[in-house]
Amino acid sequence: MQKKLKTSTDFSKLGDLKMAAFGKEVVTAMTGNVNFTNPVPAVQELATATKNLSDAIEKARSREKLAVSVKNDMRIVLQQLLVELANYVNYTAAPDRSKLISSGLKLTGESRNKHLGTVENFTVTMGKNSGEVILKINSVENSKSYLHCYSPHPVTNDAWIHAVSSSAEYQFEGLEPLKLFDFKSGALGSKGQMVYSAIITKGVV
Repeated sequence: MQKKLKTSTDFSKLGDLKMAAFGKEVVTAMTGNVNFTNPVPAVQELATATKNLSDAIEKARSREKLAVSVKNDMRIVLQQLLVELANYVNYTAAPDRSKLISSGLKLTGESRNKHLGTVENFTVTMGKNSGEVILKINSVENSKSYLHCYSPHPVTNDAWIHAVSSSAEYQFEGLEPLKLFDFKSGALGSKGQMVYSAIITKGVV
């Protein structure tokens, strides 16, 4: 069952600098936003808290105890205001995705089907010993595992011999020397997606 789409009220994982930067982004997004004409808290209050945290971060670089304490206090103030705003936005706009996004806040409850990247720079090289072949591709974005394959040339009926690996590089051993083989490597995504390289044909030494 899909969770209700809304804005996140959890800002605890944001570091101080990211918290201040995020506050600025939200202030920009909420200023003059026709979807939220009377926000709680007011945009100016959020802007002031964001500036106070930014100024406190600069002063806390000295590591002086009082400055660090003030910075921590300013962070708590901004975080509380962001939570209040998120609750207001959710009450006013959820589950309208476009309106929620316009607030500048992050969404939660939205399914994320991560796009699997492409296979690039596929190479086939001989290993140190006879019959050893090394297949290698660049790491593929959002991949769960890799599939490295070979077959006597020409491959028939898609009858590949394959090895599943957590690495984008894999070494096969025991291939018959002086014989042609077809090779390919691919990546597997979390949703069962597969992407493959082009086939390279090489003679094994």
